[in-house]
Amino acid sequence: MTVDFMESGFPQIHEELCIGCGICAHRCPYEAIKIIGVPEREKDKEVHRYGSNGFVLYGIPSLEVKGIIGILGQNGTGKTTILNILNGSLIPNFT
Repeated sequence: MTVDFMESGFPQIHEELCIGCGICAHRCPYEAIKIIGVPEREKDKEVHRYGSNGFVLYGIPSLEVKGIIGILGQNGTGKTTILNILNGSLIPNFT
């Protein structure tokens, strides 16, 4: 089954079984589930993943010596994760 319910009552989606039909997203009363298809060409650029159903960071900016970089983006897009990887406080898991 693609969706199970944990003891807490929250759903757990098994990504490896998901076909992207969107039923879980349509049935969620809180609009908390979104189905996002990642193009095959991006999957080999995975840098860090927070668990099997968690946020995935694809790609990371390259830095130049004495260069300046700005990181902009909406909430939840990985800005803090990138900074934590670059400053060494987070080791990327390259799953």
